[in-house]
Amino acid sequence: MNKSRTRPLNQLTMATRISVNLITLNEERNIARCLDSVAWADEVVVVDGGSHDRTVDIALGYTDRVFVHPFDDYASQRNRALDRSGGEWILSIDADERVPDRLAREILLQISEVPPSCHGFWVPIRSRIFGRRFRYSGTQAERKMRLFRRAVGRWRGVVHETVDLPGHALQLHHAIEHESTPDLDTYLKKLVRYSSMAAARMYESGESPAWWKPWLNPVGTFARMYFRKLGMLDGPEGFRFCALSAWEAWITYQKFLEHFRAENKHFAPTNLVLAPTKEEWHEPASVSA
Repeated sequence: MNKSRTRPLNQLTMATRISVNLITLNEERNIARCLDSVAWADEVVVVDGGSHDRTVDIALGYTDRVFVHPFDDYASQRNRALDRSGGEWILSIDADERVPDRLAREILLQISEVPPSCHGFWVPIRSRIFGRRFRYSGTQAERKMRLFRRAVGRWRGVVHETVDLPGHALQLHHAIEHESTPDLDTYLKKLVRYSSMAAARMYESGESPAWWKPWLNPVGTFARMYFRKLGMLDGPEGFRFCALSAWEAWITYQKFLEHFRAENKHFAPTNLVLAPTKEEWHEPASVSA
């Protein structure tokens, strides 16, 4: 891939530099399509967590700003990419996401006109889960802080990381396209990784077990997603997603209990299984206008 290829979208504005930030780990299946979609940006910075596949080689075909650092948590990796970026604006994406042309044009137009008081933009996320776009139980209403001024933004959080951004933020209309979970195998791999980090975070926060959570939380997760959010109208894939989300909550707290029991030798509850309330891989962010 030619790193100096033309970027026609960037002809809309040359006043402000945009750095795309991307963190990766074994993403050879996704990364080329992701980087193709941000070829219009002024700079692409990739921080890889130590991939064992061709992720780094593929990334080097698009940009020479590729760095390898052992993965510890998501916020730290994103901040490493942030620290190596030179653009005034940061666009942060994941390897399984795409920036369609209509969103790229909106970004370039907005940052060329935005007042100095605006420090960032909430960006819609439109995910495909199990090969289909959900209307009810998925992430169709989700917005995330993905575009922000480098000088004022900083990532925080171990799993569901967010941008600590002071000041005013606006909303973009067009969405990042996210191929979130194409199949069950991908879901299970994410579950193993995310549940381990979430369980560790729960233990470090000082949370203690409660006898009623083993039974009510998984059931409540499914009921909320399948009935209250009308996941039943998302077809068989909707049922699968809602059921797996409940199971994922159960697994996460099982891992939390392992942490708790290891550090509290005298704690011996009977049949105590706890579960956090978490509906999706990406938790909807609050939107500020």
